[in-house]
Amino acid sequence: MFTWNHHADFPKSLPAEITYSMLVNTLNEKTFIPKDGFVGFDYCTGYAPDCIFKEYCPCLKFWNSLPDEDMNTPCSGTDDQPF
Repeated sequence: MFTWNHHADFPKSLPAEITYSMLVNTLNEKTFIPKDGFVGFDYCTGYAPDCIFKEYCPCLKFWNSLPDEDMNTPCSGTDDQPF
């Protein structure tokens, strides 16, 4: 993927079997091949209850620590997120 300027970002705790399956599915999708820069696939909406990573969601710990009135706020700045 790197040689085609693509990058996939997965939680560090995600089991290899799930990562592999998601990578294969990503490679089967049509996508833009950029001449400059990168296309990133991070799969994250920031809304932990609907996360495709389930218990491996990097936002889950943050989400569960929120007071009830903040539960509609997306995750940001977790340790597993590169940006």
